[in-house]
Amino acid sequence: MVRRYEWVVYGLLTATALLGVALWGRLPDSMAIHFSGGGDPNTFVSKPVGVVLAPAIGIGAVILMQHGPAGLSRSYESPAMKRASALFAGSVVALAQLYVYAWNLGYRYPTWMLLTPVFAGAVVLIAYRWRTEGMT
Repeated sequence: MVRRYEWVVYGLLTATALLGVALWGRLPDSMAIHFSGGGDPNTFVSKPVGVVLAPAIGIGAVILMQHGPAGLSRSYESPAMKRASALFAGSVVALAQLYVYAWNLGYRYPTWMLLTPVFAGAVVLIAYRWRTEGMT
């Protein structure tokens, strides 16, 4: 059974793919999807792959986290942590996809603008788990 918060995550990731479809005419035929530590692209894929790959990976990861074997997720003992983990994972993938679109449209934002909210979210998630469940 798919839970309401999962629909939020799946909707967010689907929306990033649909945004790519809406931007299709403006995106280059070969899209940069991975960047070096200096912010230069080092992996390129075709436009269809660039639009669909990250959202598909995100959806697959959330499905595995939520419905796969318990050993795949350390958050299986807490429904709240399971929800938070799914929302965090989906948000990180969606944010990364937005960064990819921006870069391929000519907006060269520094990578710290992507990584800062990711690290902040990770700290909040870890602090939440530590506070509510302890770190075992």
